[in-house]
Amino acid sequence: MAIPLLVKGGTKLYKHLKEEQIPALDSFGNKVSDSTSKAVLGYKKLNYEATTELNELLWSGTTITKKISNDLSGKFAEMARKISSSMKKEFDQSYSHMNTFFQNSKALTGKEEQAILNKIKGKQIEREKSLQHMQNRLKAITNRAAKEKRDITEGEQREINHILNRMMNMAVQTMSKGEVEEKAIMERLKNASGSITARQAAETIRNSLKSKNAAIKDAVTKRDKVIAAAIRERDETGSISAKEAAKIIREANRQHDHAVKKAKSMHKNVVKEAKEQAGSHGRYIDEETGKVKTGWNLMWEKVFEIMGKIKSMFGFKSNTTALKAAKKTKSEEARYATGTSSTGHPGGPAIVGEKGRELAHIPGTGVTMLGARGP
Repeated sequence: MAIPLLVKGGTKLYKHLKEEQIPALDSFGNKVSDSTSKAVLGYKKLNYEATTELNELLWSGTTITKKISNDLSGKFAEMARKISSSMKKEFDQSYSHMNTFFQNSKALTGKEEQAILNKIKGKQIEREKSLQHMQNRLKAITNRAAKEKRDITEGEQREINHILNRMMNMAVQTMSKGEVEEKAIMERLKNASGSITARQAAETIRNSLKSKNAAIKDAVTKRDKVIAAAIRERDETGSISAKEAAKIIREANRQHDHAVKKAKSMHKNVVKEAKEQAGSHGRYIDEETGKVKTGWNLMWEKVFEIMGKIKSMFGFKSNTTALKAAKKTKSEEARYATGTSSTGHPGGPAIVGEKGRELAHIPGTGVTMLGARGP
């Protein structure tokens, strides 16, 4: 009996350690129908993507271009369409039910009934105008920034966030089937707000990392093409002198260095702001990759922290090589230290070093001292 229970407990622990430490919001509980959950989560995804993009633009200080403005306006328009669609469906049902009721009721006069129906129509028109105004305002903010060739200000970002929050509330209200669902969804969103914000911050870091790498790659490509052209014109066609070629090459390298420095600086700012926004959840975000840490990641960090302290007691310098290796995927982890059999250690993966004398944890042995070629 003990072995099955041990296996079951081990399986639960393994699954727990694999889970990301910042939970994702993927349901609203049993008080909310599947169809409502699907509709609200679909809208939330659009809101999430727009907010993440806006965060990256603000934190990196990116200049808004017409293309960026159009892309954001497209996202805002899609969000508004989803709300408008659910709002119209809600109105059609309400108006139809009320109209049918009046046809079979003598409680009110025809004039009173029509007045009520007109008020229902009027309220719907009012809500549609409010939604359109919000969409127009969002578009105006990004268009103005693009026209003035500048980044989005913190004041504009606050206004955008305020509008997006109003639209989110409107989406929940119109997509919910009654007050019970609406309250359940709003409560779940409120309780998960910290996790949602932190996951947005993590994704912003991932997107910023992609932007940084793309900018650096583009800078390298441009520099290499210019240098190749300068060398060709100098050596093959003779259209430019060696002195002119040297100036061109020097300027190409300068522009490359400037672009790379700017890309790295922008990404650094994004990481800093993202970690601050994530608050207490920030420790669960890997700054280098933007990935949300799992239980395994946190466990290995603790292991290496303890090993580092032990090493320092013996006067050895600690390094982060092993910790970085622990972050890699399983396919990347299939490596063994010098001196270990190619079939691997019989007790499982070992935490070892390759440089000089180091402490290591060997399965079945414990913590021991390693030389340059094994214990």
